Amino acid sequence: MQNKFVAEEYKVAASKGDLIGKVRLSQTRARITFCLLIIVPATEYTREWAQATADGRQVDNSGITRIRDARAGGVAVCDGSGNFAAGSLGSGRWIVLASLLWYVGRGRHEDTLWGEVDVQPNKTSQILLTP
Repeated sequence: MQNKFVAEEYKVAASKGDLIGKVRLSQTRARITFCLLIIVPATEYTREWAQATADGRQVDNSGITRIRDARAGGVAVCDGSGNFAAGSLGSGRWIVLASLLWYVGRGRHEDTLWGEVDVQPNKTSQILLTP
């Protein structure tokens, strides 16, 4: 990756907000069987990581691990309809990356989607991720 991990960029704001969202697939009869979300502060490094991950490129995840270890990010899971929630995120801009596995009939599909959302203090922000 060209952008470097800079630890100082991941200090989380003291004011907190909540996030709700939905992953919406284009197939109408899709059954989501696995949906894991990684939520990290939006920086040039995490944008590059999210795009590389969504493109299926091999990436060094050590910076993302450091963000998690510093409790500057979060994880969430979707329900079978693609709904998810994450509470107590610091106010600011966040990247939400979803790793998905779903079935249409007997056909298995997988994808990685990501987007950005602004979380406001003491409010619930929303995001919709679509292919």
